[in-house]
Amino acid sequence: MTSSSYMLERELLGSARAIIDANSNAPLTAQPQYNAYLGSYGMSSQLPYTTTSTSFSYLGNGTGPTESAESKKALADLQDQLRLLKKDLANKDILVQELTSMKDANKHVHFEPDRYDALSGLDRTSLAAARRDLDQCRMKIDGLTHDLRETTIKLAAKDERINELKNENDSIKREHDLISQANNQLRLRLRELESNVNSYDSVANKSTLTISSMQKDAKEKQDQLLELQARI
Repeated sequence: MTSSSYMLERELLGSARAIIDANSNAPLTAQPQYNAYLGSYGMSSQLPYTTTSTSFSYLGNGTGPTESAESKKALADLQDQLRLLKKDLANKDILVQELTSMKDANKHVHFEPDRYDALSGLDRTSLAAARRDLDQCRMKIDGLTHDLRETTIKLAAKDERINELKNENDSIKREHDLISQANNQLRLRLRELESNVNSYDSVANKSTLTISSMQKDAKEKQDQLLELQARI
């Protein structure tokens, strides 16, 4: 969509409004021009979306109900076309603003005032309101972008902390495994020592029995020796 065709559509909207206003206030002897308007290029152009023939004329004698009905019908058709044009221009306004914002998101859309001479006060108010809404949306987007950036930073910090805790947890698990392994080795050593103690006890008992037996034999030998000495 070029800027010339866009402004041509706007001039068309203003001309259509002028035609409707003139038809609403003009006497029946006037010759309304419904099918043509004078554009900014000095050429008479056909009104788009026109589907109703408006070749009837008011020359001062036609004041019957048929001419009045045709006039009302033509006026209603033009009003319908005007609504379609307004809707189309609103969509084009949105498209222009979107394209401008895509080109430079930090700049507001500014239009030259002299190109909107054909706009009515209502359209100017709507355009100003749309600009305010657009500015508010940009402010909201900036705020949300800032919040998103801060949230991303916070999430990155939390992810880093989570990784640190995971590393600490892995280190604790490794230490636990080492401690468990050492405990198992200590248990095995304790069982081995207990087994050795039992063996030592058994040897000690055997030694005690042997000593007692040897002491008994020594006493018997001593008694025999004393008996032999007494005989001598």
